[in-house]
Amino acid sequence: MEGLKNFLSRQVIILIKLLKKSMSVLDFLIIVVALFMFEKLDYSNLETSDIIYMVAFGLWILMLFVRIFIVKKNDEVEK
Repeated sequence: MEGLKNFLSRQVIILIKLLKKSMSVLDFLIIVVALFMFEKLDYSNLETSDIIYMVAFGLWILMLFVRIFIVKKNDEVEK
C-alpha cells in the first residue's frame, strides 16, 4: 500500500509540473469563468449563442489538451 501511495504522489507531482509548464493564469481564469457560465445555462432552452459558447469552449479544451500533450512530448525529448 505504501508503494502505491509513493507512486501516486510522484505522478501527481509530475502532473502539477506539467500543468505549470503548459498552462497560464489566464487558462485557469477561463476555466473558472466557463464553469460559472455553464452552471448558469438553461439547458432546456438553449439559444444559438449558448450553443456557440459550448462549441467554442469545447474547442478551447481540445486545444489545451493538445498544448499539454506537446509540452509533455517536448519535456520527454529533453530528458
